[in-house]
Amino acid sequence: MKILGIESTAHTIGVAVVEHEGRRVSRDSTRVLSNEIAKYPSSQAGFIPRKLADHHASHYAGLLERALDNARIKPQD
Repeated sequence: MKILGIESTAHTIGVAVVEHEGRRVSRDSTRVLSNEIAKYPSSQAGFIPRKLADHHASHYAGLLERALDNARIKPQD
């Protein structure tokens, strides 16, 4: 089974694809196929919520595309 994971924190957004075999989760049964992240650059001004939201929105599609490409899968997989 292939699993798409999408996560964000205040300043980072990430998209990953993992492959899992079997019924139990273990180090031997799970393999990371791709892991793409984009971090908002820190500054003296701190983190401004609107700018963080814009950052995540502008990077999401590219991260998703790269994660799928690097995992060598298509969305329907």
